[in-house]
Amino acid sequence: NVMNHLLFVNCCISPRGDRSRTNTICSAFLDGYRRCHPADAVEIEDLRSEILLPMNMRMLKERDQLASEGEYDNPVFRFARRFQRADRVLIGAPFQDLSYPAQLQLYIEYISADGICYRRKPDGGTCGCCNAEKLAYLTVGSPPEQDNSIGVEHWRQLSKAFGIPHFEYLYAGGFEQYPGESEELIRTAAAQARRMGEDF
Repeated sequence: NVMNHLLFVNCCISPRGDRSRTNTICSAFLDGYRRCHPADAVEIEDLRSEILLPMNMRMLKERDQLASEGEYDNPVFRFARRFQRADRVLIGAPFQDLSYPAQLQLYIEYISADGICYRRKPDGGTCGCCNAEKLAYLTVGSPPEQDNSIGVEHWRQLSKAFGIPHFEYLYAGGFEQYPGESEELIRTAAAQARRMGEDF
């Protein structure tokens, strides 16, 4: 069996820490994945305590300059390089303020590096350069899922832009509607996440 490399981008930022609901379903996914893919390597990008600066004009200019010189070993590209080379990607982030934590948006800015995760074509379009076949986005929110949940839609489109052919997601919600059933809802979502991980 060919060994794959799964990257888990952990943005499960919550005052509950490791006991956060999103982290719980991500852990279940990884349990299922490791059980069914024991030879695969799992790398964790832990964004929960990472200090990321928003890309201002100077930083963008410097990054473009480095890219034009082919200096992709520069530390500013470290997130993009890790993301680009993974065979599978799992993103975990809570449904927060109708989308997800700002930390994840900052991470997206860092991985959206021309020449690594995508490249511009002469006609003005872009094509994805990522190695991954699959990306899964896991999120937990108090309200029930809506058809156009921002995090889900954003990662669906990013997967396409980065050239990742297979996208799937799990949105576990309904905690506002059924406050007495929180534990049961999380148990059900964790079981679903575990099955997703087994097949991923």
